[in-house]
Parts: sequence; structure tokens; C-alpha cells
Amino acid sequence: MCDLSLNRDIAERRFRTLQKRLQHDVLRTIYEEQMLDHVRKEQVELAPTTENSTGVFYLPHHAVKKERRRKIKWRIVFDASSSEGNSPSLNDVLGMGPNLIPEVLETLLRFRGHPMAIIGDIQQAFLQLSLDGTDRDLTRYRNSEDAKGNR
Repeated sequence: MCDLSLNRDIAERRFRTLQKRLQHDVLRTIYEEQMLDHVRKEQVELAPTTENSTGVFYLPHHAVKKERRRKIKWRIVFDASSSEGNSPSLNDVLGMGPNLIPEVLETLLRFRGHPMAIIGDIQQAFLQLSLDGTDRDLTRYRNSEDAKGNR
């Protein structure tokens, strides 16, 4: 287990700020639909209600707007760099693994060695990772149902 501070207060403050930003009906609808989509795709699960905050870390989240060719796309971004005071963030305490992204030159040379290539687009790669059951409480986040009194 790692030494993360109890960041529920900062996560709640940032969530209240997000709720004010989501007062615009269109953005709220998009945001809620994307959150529900994460649940439908089983990329996230609803956490059980707990009064014990030990070993629980909340990931603040917000909407990011991207404009491309006069088309606006919104996505949800989770902030694992968030920390309270001098305490470490989740990113600070995570173990660093090897770089699994191949070098660009190596990839281009491999393409030249074969008559065909297959490419793919990985959507929401972070949400495709599986976490050990003991680590899941370190990636909780607030949603609109929590704000209504459920925790």
C-alpha cells in the first residue's frame, strides 16, 4: 500500500467547480453520456459505499474541449497528478514500468520489411487497463450520483 493523503476534500471541491461548469445543458448531457458509456463498456465500476477512507484516493476529473475542422469534441480527463499540500499524487507513487511504446524509427523500418501493414486506433487506452482488486480504491472519482447523497 502506498502513502497517499486523504484527498476527498480537494476532489469534492474540484467536483463542485465542475458541476458549475456543467450548468450548460449541452455539455452536461455530453459529460453524463460519456460517464454512462464508461460504465456500459465496463471500463469503470460503481464503488461500494464506504465510510472508511483509509486506502481510498479520489481522481478529480474535468472536461476537455478539442476543436478540429469546425467540429467540437469533448472528452473526460482524470487527474492522477492531483495532490493535497505536500502529499504525493497518485502519479508520484505509481511504480514506473518499462517504456512499451516502440521507437518511431524502429517502427518505420519494420513497415518497410513487409509487403503489408496493419494499423489500429486504440480508443480510451487508459480505461482499458485492469487493476488489481486491492488497488481499485486508489482510482475512485465522484459523479453526479455521489453529489445527490450517495457516496
